[in-house]
Amino acid sequence: MEERSSELFIRQLTHELVHNGALANKEERPLDQEFKKSAQIRYDMFLLEEGLVKPEDLLTALAAVYRVPSFDVTDFFFEHHMLHFFPKDFLLRNAIIPAEQDDDILLVVAADPTDPDLLPKIGAFVSYDIQFCVGIYRDIYNAIEEFYDRSITEKDIDGQDAPEDEPNNYEFEIDEIGAVVDED
Repeated sequence: MEERSSELFIRQLTHELVHNGALANKEERPLDQEFKKSAQIRYDMFLLEEGLVKPEDLLTALAAVYRVPSFDVTDFFFEHHMLHFFPKDFLLRNAIIPAEQDDDILLVVAADPTDPDLLPKIGAFVSYDIQFCVGIYRDIYNAIEEFYDRSITEKDIDGQDAPEDEPNNYEFEIDEIGAVVDED
């Protein structure tokens, strides 16, 4: 069943890319065969790594396939408190990243926003209403890695380098499951 759904995704994504002019119509069939021969396990990564599509074209096609807005996470400034709602490995495993919060709505960028397990998993950490956007898997992964790698060397609130044994020297505390502890 899993393989059938991935084949359906490949057909839908390829169709959208052809429909949008990002791929030539004649490339539709050979791409499917080339992907099966490649070492890549994700079709979207295959398309990007082979230079077959531009990231912006892939985002447009993903939004059409998943029927949610797209969100380009590259060069986006993520707020510390939102990323610290979740453990790093949880974000990486699920290929999600919280992008914006407005009142009681949390905008989450996901590589697969149709994953039926995402809402309950996210609900274990936060009680916001969740709104999904689709993002490129590679970019989500890189943004998470960059955020957590950079946070160790960032300046604390006094402008001093954060000590290596205390990388989260900010104006809030994080509890043992990675949630923000409200100090008010």
